[in-house]
Amino acid sequence: MKRLLKEMEFHTAVIINCIIVLLINMALFEFSKYGRLDLEGFIVTTLAIFSTVLVLFNSSTCYLVYILLSLVYIQIAGEHGLYGEMIVNALVVIPVQIIGYIQYYTKDHEWEIEIKPISKKLYNVLALLAVGLFYGYAQILDYLGDPQPFFDSALTFMQLFAYYFMLKRKGIQWLFWFMTNAFALFVWVTVGHRYNIMMMWIFYLIYSGIGLLEYYNKKHDTSKDFATMLKLGHEKNATS
Repeated sequence: MKRLLKEMEFHTAVIINCIIVLLINMALFEFSKYGRLDLEGFIVTTLAIFSTVLVLFNSSTCYLVYILLSLVYIQIAGEHGLYGEMIVNALVVIPVQIIGYIQYYTKDHEWEIEIKPISKKLYNVLALLAVGLFYGYAQILDYLGDPQPFFDSALTFMQLFAYYFMLKRKGIQWLFWFMTNAFALFVWVTVGHRYNIMMMWIFYLIYSGIGLLEYYNKKHDTSKDFATMLKLGHEKNATS
């Protein structure tokens, strides 16, 4: 599989992922006894796929679609008491999309992504910071009645680190997106039979996995197309 992905264009792999998950999402909604009742989950997963396709075409509409996705997702997360997911989407995800949409029209939207690996010292600092904040935030979520306070807390901080490195234009963001999606999938497996929502996180997990392989396989190349979670850019090898 890894060898196959090496030979495929990033865009091709992502489009195949989009088509497969879209078909499964439709089948779940149509035939599952839970799917017929999960209109919100079907809509969110469809919007996730649609926004990803818009990213590949470098369309600013991807920001607007993702804002709509986040609003519906906040409602779904609230139904299951996932307060960490509600808070991070309301206070981080939606504002980032709004800022991205504004910057798309006020700045050059073809920017470069630095792919130089972060230092071991920064890794260690981030690890210590994440552990401390994660534990404190988990206690708050537990007090609020979150059914998965520790995993929801971990999910929140993985997203924060992923967005930080995305905004810093660093390819290492894919590692944090992959961990974010893995945590999210686990949380939704444990909180309820929302199969369409699980499908969305499987879609994002595969997407970030493709990005992660692309990053590590091509990080020493000097001229490769590279996609972030929000828009396309041009990758270069940082030598400083």
